[in-house]
Amino acid sequence: MPRVVQATTRAEEYELRAKFLKDDYQLSGDGPASTTFRINKVLRWVPFSPGDKVLDISSGKGLLFELIHDTVLECRGHDVAPAIIERVRRKFKDVKNVSFTCGPSSDLPYETGYFDKVLMTGAFCLQETKQECMKTLSEIRRVAKDNAVIFISDIAVVDESKLVPEHVPAHQRLMRRIKQDGPVEFLASLKRYLFRRIRIARGIEPVLIPSDRGIWFDDAVFVRMCRENKLQARGFPTEEITGTSRSRYDYLIKPLS
Repeated sequence: MPRVVQATTRAEEYELRAKFLKDDYQLSGDGPASTTFRINKVLRWVPFSPGDKVLDISSGKGLLFELIHDTVLECRGHDVAPAIIERVRRKFKDVKNVSFTCGPSSDLPYETGYFDKVLMTGAFCLQETKQECMKTLSEIRRVAKDNAVIFISDIAVVDESKLVPEHVPAHQRLMRRIKQDGPVEFLASLKRYLFRRIRIARGIEPVLIPSDRGIWFDDAVFVRMCRENKLQARGFPTEEITGTSRSRYDYLIKPLS
């Protein structure tokens, strides 16, 4: 009989994903094509320089560091999920300028004014309360240099639980998935999906029930939250490989004196 594991928070959901889903791309649900699209978006908005000290909050699989670690001075990743940190430390064990720490984003273990670039991609809405989000923004401002570039992406600006689901025909959903993953990876992901279903049916791997908890902020509210933490934020609709998001914004942020 299939085992069922219920996540009670978003942080716990990603900890469970890291424990039970062995493939890097399964951690976020994105295929290689979509992941590459997201990373290229970061590279467009955040120009990395050879002397940069980079902090990636909720660094996840560390795929960005694979591309930039040899072009910047330091890469520091921070994530709330111990299982993810354990996996990514193994991946980068021979890379001297890459390291990782574990804990909540509202309590960063770094010195004040240290980083030239601070990133938080796809994770701000995983926090549980506005107070926690405010502490995270305060910590980002604290560890960033006065001339730092800060990029926070995928912030929900509407209550996504109340969005009317898109009615997309099955063939269009299939084509969208192929576009997201790429044809080769789509077939590979289909094979992995069937393999997982067999493992789940035999009780080898659990069914992961995601948390339905999350948080969202109207654009004006988030901009005001940033200003209260001495940050100036400019938001714009999130680009995705399948088009522009209906519910999420990215923010390019600069510290205020």
